[in-house]
Amino acid sequence: MINEINNNEILNIHLSDFIKENGSEVIIHESLYENDILDKSLIANIKVDDFYNSLNKYPTPPSVDNLVVVRGRGDNRFDLYIIELKDVKKMASLDTKNIESKFKTTISDFMGDKFKDIFLCEDSIICNINAWVVCNRFMSYLGDHADDEKYRKRIKDTAMERLLLTKPFRFRNKAIPLQLKVNDTCHIV
Repeated sequence: MINEINNNEILNIHLSDFIKENGSEVIIHESLYENDILDKSLIANIKVDDFYNSLNKYPTPPSVDNLVVVRGRGDNRFDLYIIELKDVKKMASLDTKNIESKFKTTISDFMGDKFKDIFLCEDSIICNINAWVVCNRFMSYLGDHADDEKYRKRIKDTAMERLLLTKPFRFRNKAIPLQLKVNDTCHIV
């Protein structure tokens, strides 16, 4: 799967070495880098939103920021990370329907249609699929040293909690629940 992504003329120009946007970031473990560049035999980080923006369609279909494919144990085993990065200053400003539609577009259109020859290939075994909404800790509400318990209490009954209760997506017979991740604790290894 990673080789096919790297060799695809369309996807190749939308690969990135970092997962960082909107004030949020996912740390990629150093073992997946070679000389400060992602090791293309182990990982592919596709900027899905860049792909859709390059189509020059109006309106641009909503899509997540990154789709990361990591080689698992064995040549044809992979883990997928579907990632939306958010800089949230006010929880009320989160558009949960838009975020949900970004994941739907990425899973059904990008993976299930446009690049189905890569993502639906039966020769590739997808071990895990993760759907992450990665954001900052809303520090303006909590102060710089909010612990996890205080943070959980703060997001209860908010748009963020509604997102977490979204019906899981499905791809290749796997349920994919949305997961809230905090950018300073979010890592791909």
